[in-house]
Amino acid sequence: MKQSKINEMGFKERKMKRLNEHGITLVALVVTIIIMLILAGVAIRLALGENGLLTMSRNATGKYKQAQTNEATEMNTISDQLDDLSNGVRPKIEIDNQVIKLSKDNVAKYLGKVVTNYKSIEENNTEIGYEDSRYYSLPVATKYRLYYVDFNNKYGDGFGTVYLKADNTTIVTGRQQMPLFMTGTESTSKIKNLNPSLYKDENGNAIESPNSNNENMKAVTWLLDTSVWNKLVETGVDTEIGDKVNYVVGAPSLEMMIDSYNTHYNLMEQGNILVPFPSSYNAIKNGKRAKLFYKYLPNNYGYQVGYGVSNSVYYTDWGTSNYTVQKDSEISDFYDMYYGNYWIGSPLNEDNYAVAYMDNNSGGYINRLYTNKNMGYYCPLVSLKSDVQLKLAN
Repeated sequence: MKQSKINEMGFKERKMKRLNEHGITLVALVVTIIIMLILAGVAIRLALGENGLLTMSRNATGKYKQAQTNEATEMNTISDQLDDLSNGVRPKIEIDNQVIKLSKDNVAKYLGKVVTNYKSIEENNTEIGYEDSRYYSLPVATKYRLYYVDFNNKYGDGFGTVYLKADNTTIVTGRQQMPLFMTGTESTSKIKNLNPSLYKDENGNAIESPNSNNENMKAVTWLLDTSVWNKLVETGVDTEIGDKVNYVVGAPSLEMMIDSYNTHYNLMEQGNILVPFPSSYNAIKNGKRAKLFYKYLPNNYGYQVGYGVSNSVYYTDWGTSNYTVQKDSEISDFYDMYYGNYWIGSPLNEDNYAVAYMDNNSGGYINRLYTNKNMGYYCPLVSLKSDVQLKLAN
């Protein structure tokens, strides 16, 4: 009896113990769940909150990409600066919404394109007057083309200097008079810059002004006198690049015209040049162009013109009527960069009155025009600093 009560009591104690253990386990489970929910909420806030891990990760990714962009920009800038240090500052052009740095390798295909952010005078004010009021006003076209880039500083205005040339004047009929008395002086003229061969002997040594008293030299000095053409700088220059103008003169020189021509048509390498037959005096054969040459013999009147290759050049005092140059089919305007009627700022080896002139009356050739003829179209030449950025029409 006594043993039976003891066993019953033991059973009840074991049962209560089991119930207590189950209860503790349930409470622990509930507490664990609550803690886990709290931790989950915290984790969610840390991951998705305003300053959460995902937001911070996205921000970090954006900053990294921006840093990459900045680094690439800085590297390009440094590369450009190093390039400028090694090759000199090179001009830029903007065409088809792309900015391109000009170089010896790519400049040929851009020569002849119209510049849209340079006009020397307004459309409705196309005339400038001579210094001497006895002479007629001078009509000048407002359309300029990229003419030459001097990467070697041959013409003395600095490495990478850009030159633009105005189109032929088409707003008047007939040729325009040249002043009877040329008042330009070598102190304000760019004759030495633009005609460097005139100031060297056959060995390349510098000499004094050659035959400066000849009428052809007086005419050329006037054509290239910056003081005569200052109004083209002062009147209506596009403010976007107005501070990039070195000077304006009345014509390109024969040397620059030929350098520009040979560059534009890729006639710089001998393998690309056709040798003309001297008996035909013809610089164009089967539609192919021959490289143009020039030379000046000291103590003579001026330049001789030649075409062919470096070891086989036919020279004459002026180009023949058999198309020294051809009209450029790639340039749609009637007057393009080379073909047309206009003064060239160089004396010819004809006599002491002969100035170079591009003549299209017999097909397009370098002719001589005498200063006493008092006639000729003007295509001013603009010298621009090498850090200019031009906008070109495609």
